[in-house]
Amino acid sequence: MQVKRLPRVFEFRGTRLADPNPDLSIDQAKEALAVSRPEITNSTIDGPKQTAEAEVYTIKANVGHKG
Repeated sequence: MQVKRLPRVFEFRGTRLADPNPDLSIDQAKEALAVSRPEITNSTIDGPKQTAEAEVYTIKANVGHKG
């Protein structure tokens, strides 16, 4: 019996982002994704939600108020 690891996928604002490196932790992957999308820096990650083809992590932006 072979165990097959599902790929990770990150969803942010309706867009699926590929896993920058499957060997990274979730927090490290978030940091790597934030290089191209700085708004991810202060976000939270929910999941994973398993589908037939991937483990899907949802990145939720933390929207706050100044003041």
